[in-house]
Amino acid sequence: MAKLRVWRTIQVLSRSALREERLSWLLKIRKVKIRLIGLIFAVCFLSACSLSRNNPNRPNLPDTAREEAFENVEASLSAELNFASFGSEASATAESRDQEMIKEALARKSGRPPAELTLEINQKNGDYASGSFAFTDETDKGWWLAAKLGSTWQVVAEGDGPVVCERIEGYNFPVTMVPECYDQESGETIRRD
Repeated sequence: MAKLRVWRTIQVLSRSALREERLSWLLKIRKVKIRLIGLIFAVCFLSACSLSRNNPNRPNLPDTAREEAFENVEASLSAELNFASFGSEASATAESRDQEMIKEALARKSGRPPAELTLEINQKNGDYASGSFAFTDETDKGWWLAAKLGSTWQVVAEGDGPVVCERIEGYNFPVTMVPECYDQESGETIRRD
């Protein structure tokens, strides 16, 4: 009789241990499924955006407005995909994520792959950043200015000459980051105070 009770206790304990193990695996599988569904949705959305770019029946917006709209959508989705929780977010710091997002935005703006671009952040002040960049096949460096809009970094201006006032207007870059800019209408350099 005592052996039977011990045997039943062992069976009950082993069943509950198996249940707990199954539940833990089911939870892990559910998390992976949710991540995969999100990834599939984002890929489908990006594909639809890419197809709609080539659609001759869509409204005729100015090229810059159309490109900015797609850049904003693609940048936010790209950021979500790149830093989705597949274990990489634990090792990636906020600085490296920001640098990667700015690099991707600059690569999109230039029409070249991010692998051909080296980017340095020289100054970062809250939602504003500035730095330099170079393409691997070129020796000259250029500068860039970026502003964070929501959770997305947008490259506002870039080049190798002076900062044009009209390009940064409305973004309120700190004066310490952009102390002066070139006014194309007057042809003068304006000190920002």
